[in-house]
Amino acid sequence: HPASRSAAKHWAKATNRPYISVLHNQETGAVEAANYAAHVTPDTRVATILHTSPVTGMGMDVAAISA
Repeated sequence: HPASRSAAKHWAKATNRPYISVLHNQETGAVEAANYAAHVTPDTRVATILHTSPVTGMGMDVAAISA
């Protein structure tokens, strides 16, 4: 969501940290756990996960993403 992205970008810049946008699967429209896992490091402090798309109503597998 634009509000989440703008806040995340603001605080990433303010704290001199990278802003990383995790891409979604073009075929399913979902963000998959493997996509997140590729970007999570021991330095990761915050991750924003959209539980359900307000546009499509599609839910993400939050349990798998957060594991």
